[in-house]
Amino acid sequence: MYPVLIEGPRISLRELDAADTAAVLAATADTEATRHLPFQPMDDVEVEIYLTELIDAATDPERFLYPLAIVRSEDNQLMGLAQLGIESFLHRRAELGYLLGSPYWGQGFGGEAVNLITDFGFDHLGLKRIYAVAAARNEASRRLLEAQGFDKEGTLRDHLLLGNAWVDGDIFARVSQGTNTEEPATT
Repeated sequence: MYPVLIEGPRISLRELDAADTAAVLAATADTEATRHLPFQPMDDVEVEIYLTELIDAATDPERFLYPLAIVRSEDNQLMGLAQLGIESFLHRRAELGYLLGSPYWGQGFGGEAVNLITDFGFDHLGLKRIYAVAAARNEASRRLLEAQGFDKEGTLRDHLLLGNAWVDGDIFARVSQGTNTEEPATT
């Protein structure tokens, strides 16, 4: 499925494009926003390569990766990224990831983005299960997931390498209550 545009009350999720380089650079260079994520802040060349890879993945006929820009509706400001990575078409399972720039924290944008992309996964991609892994010490992300109906299922020991330290990851999941047994969308 391409292109994807999901509109919510205050934000929209849309496909990334090359014009997003500066905004993605700002989000990935935000050390507060990325301190619990398993990558280091990127420079402009790395962001261009990263965006090119994401854009190529989005237009792949056998699409399994849905990286989307989180955009504030009132001014079209890119605030971060939300992503579904389909891990199994057969089992209709995907991993959710998100990054929201620290200036936008505490305003409900993260929760809205998680709900929009999760509903998209269930309603349009035919997914049964969407899960996310949050660093065990990332209280804000853990609270956000729980507030959006994700249940903590357990802890993955030494799951993430953050800087030079291995940290535990708590796994959270939401399962579709639908009984859809049709084949899921593959593009």
